[in-house]
Amino acid sequence: MIITKSMKDVMTLHNLGYAAIAPQSETSSMDEDVIKSLKVSFKKTVLLFDNDGKFNPAKNESGKGKEASLQASKKYDVPFILIPDEEPKDISDYYKKYKRKKTEQLLFNLLNI
Repeated sequence: MIITKSMKDVMTLHNLGYAAIAPQSETSSMDEDVIKSLKVSFKKTVLLFDNDGKFNPAKNESGKGKEASLQASKKYDVPFILIPDEEPKDISDYYKKYKRKKTEQLLFNLLNI
């Protein structure tokens, strides 16, 4: 299960064969019972928000998407993955730029499948 930030990213991930959902926004709180249910129902549950902003976990500094990833990861005890810096900020834009095969390979690598 991939928890992402927008419907267009959910649609992209579904097209690639992944289960995905999105809260109303990256800054919206997610229902903790829903997160617990997802963690029980799926072998792996991860966050995939935008990769915008600088990220320095040692100083707890990050941009909007990265900050949302870090905060939600801590709050819900769910790991997060990020599209590499210097790439499109979200999975739907990545797909648009690189098409299916490269997007599948990226997700394969990020998810350690």
